[in-house]
Order: sequence, then structure tokens, then C-alpha cells
Amino acid sequence: MGKKDREKDQNVAEIIKADRSADSMFRTIIGNHFRLSQMADNKAHIMITICAGIIGLSVKELFDPQLVYAAATIILTSLVSLFFAVYSTMPKLGAQHTSDPTDPKFNVIFFSDFVHMPYEDFERQIEALVRDQRQIHQSLIKDLYSLGKVLAEKKYRHLRYCYQTFLTGLVLSAVVMTISFLAVPKP
Repeated sequence: MGKKDREKDQNVAEIIKADRSADSMFRTIIGNHFRLSQMADNKAHIMITICAGIIGLSVKELFDPQLVYAAATIILTSLVSLFFAVYSTMPKLGAQHTSDPTDPKFNVIFFSDFVHMPYEDFERQIEALVRDQRQIHQSLIKDLYSLGKVLAEKKYRHLRYCYQTFLTGLVLSAVVMTISFLAVPKP
């Protein structure tokens, strides 16, 4: 075996090692994004349950003269929190980019991009993707970026609004209840 053959074998081994590392990295990062998405959905579902329960329990207090304003405050802020929690979990398909594979925004592994393609075109695009390691990595990078944008700009942002509104409502309703007890005499 000559020097050139050994160098070629070494280059191939380095490429395989780099591909394995990249595959492992993508698998780990995309798995982490998936878990973060599940955590956000679970938190949103917990807030939906809590807000719905508070609304249900507070409605009867609207008829108590001392608690009417505090109940209205907690119901209103719970409704707003409920809105943010539901919105953070609501699926949204952005405007369809295009099913044109030459468009730089097109990503054959993202369902919203390929869903309007005929099956034969989709199959051809996937087969071409599988043959080109660089294209695979580019598609995974686009997918990873899209996942991160959805997590940051939608799920976690609106979940944060949900928690902020809920906490504000708790504090406000406590203040309003205290003022009501001091200002409105018990019948």
C-alpha cells in the first residue's frame, strides 16, 4: 500500500468520523428542541387547566358584593392567560414558501414545504438529498433553525406572557380584594 493510498484511507476515515459527529450533533440538538417543545406544551396545558378552574370557581363570587371586583379581576386576567396558553400550543402553518426546490427557503424535510408537491417530485427530491451529505446537513440546519424560531418566537414568548398575566392577575385581585374588604362593609 503506497503513501497516496494511506492518505486516501486516512481522509476517508476523517470524513466518516466527521459525518458521525455531525449526525450525533444534529440528533442531540433536534432531540433537545423536541423536548423543549414538549415542555412548553405541558406548561401551557397546566396553565389552561389552572385558568379554567379559577374561572369556574370565581364566577359564583361575582354575586358577592365584597368579592365582585376581585373575582372580575381574576376572571379577566385568567381569560387573558388562557388565551396566551392556548395560542402558544396552537399549530400554525406559515405562508407556504413554495414547492420549488430551487427556492433558497425550500426545505424538503419540512412538511409545510413539501406537502403541496406531487409524490413523484417529493421522492425525487428526497433521493437527491440522500445522495448529498452537504445537502442533508443544509436541510437539517434549516430545520433546526425553524424549530428554534418557533420555540423562541411563539411557544416560549406567549407562554411567558401567559405566566406574567396570570401573576399580575393574582397580585391585582389580592389588592382589589383587600381594598374591597376595607371599603365595603360586610352585610
